Amino acid sequence: MSKSLIVSSPGKTILFGEHAVVYGATALAAAVSLRSYCKLQTTNNNEIVIVMSDIGTERRWNLQSLPWQHVTVENVQHPASSPNLDLLQGLGELLKNEENGLIHSAMLCTLYLFTSLSSPSQGCTLTISSQVPLGAGLGSSATISVVVATSLLLAFGNIEPPSSNSLQNNKALALIEAWSFLGECCIHGTPSGIDNAVATNGGLIAFRKATAHQSAMKEFLKPKDTLSVMITDTKQPKSTKKLVQGVFELKERLPTVIDSIIDAIDGISKSAVLALTSESDKNSSAKKLGEFIVLNQKLLECLGVSHYSIDRVLQATKSIGWTKLTGAGGGGCTITLLTPECKEEEFKLCKESLLAHKNSIYDVQLGGPGVSVVTDSDSFFPQYESDFDFKKLNLLSKFNKYYI
Repeated sequence: MSKSLIVSSPGKTILFGEHAVVYGATALAAAVSLRSYCKLQTTNNNEIVIVMSDIGTERRWNLQSLPWQHVTVENVQHPASSPNLDLLQGLGELLKNEENGLIHSAMLCTLYLFTSLSSPSQGCTLTISSQVPLGAGLGSSATISVVVATSLLLAFGNIEPPSSNSLQNNKALALIEAWSFLGECCIHGTPSGIDNAVATNGGLIAFRKATAHQSAMKEFLKPKDTLSVMITDTKQPKSTKKLVQGVFELKERLPTVIDSIIDAIDGISKSAVLALTSESDKNSSAKKLGEFIVLNQKLLECLGVSHYSIDRVLQATKSIGWTKLTGAGGGGCTITLLTPECKEEEFKLCKESLLAHKNSIYDVQLGGPGVSVVTDSDSFFPQYESDFDFKKLNLLSKFNKYYI
């Protein structure tokens, strides 16, 4: 009997601590209510089919053509800390004629997880769709890795399906996080692990890297209130590598000054954690966070990672809320926390102004749930069993009730 299930996972945004986190400062990331989805169907066909529905792409391979001889997984419950290079090379050979970089990365990640977590005798179709914009610093690749890993772990019996009274299964979440990290490695080489941690667990994560003077830290937080924010995608291309290198060179030239800026950003991140988890009323918390957002943006400007496209958003949103860049900067996305006094008409005019400059706008909630699943026992499934329509994703929200 074939199995069907749908898994969804949230994108992420960096609230505080960009760039400074590279040097050991605390950063704060949050799940956003933009989600990626994967529908898995086991089949009687002797092939693996991967469909990227957003771009109308389908790829299929006979199961025997996959490099199973390089798969070395002895126990799915104990994944390796880094990807299997021989398996990656074998899959790379399979994809050598795939010229589109986006498709190549997605297929490599999905095939790596499929060969590691499935069986050479079980056909499968994976249909992937995402609300998370690509290349905008919102963790799109991590969400794909998480939904694919979770789908396969569930389908092949390596984690138990969640139930309505089992909202958190830490062992399953840890396994999903570990396998999705390996999927991320297929795309990014050496990811931080934060994107897939947020996509798996949801909520907020405060984190810092290990240095000679401190240990690494990753703390999962549950905010007192869900925050509604506006994310603006400036559509300005940027190179994260160049921006990080620019801050490094600035620090080399002006170490004392830049160290002070990094320390200040660290203080903002730690203060923001307290504001988000304290029992103070929502309006006063929002105003305090707004001040932190403004300060963090000014300090990022001092590091040279802002951009005129970001400045334009700052100017357009100053009457409705507090705005800063999120991620590497140099373009990309901004995040705006609306003031408690923001009026609907002001908000509408602001959005119209931003859209006129070809920006994309996403009204999202921060700190929501992580990976979730709808199984074929749910009554909604028969409508979509033969032709799942990802354009009706809004219908999924009421069914994503089982959180792993």
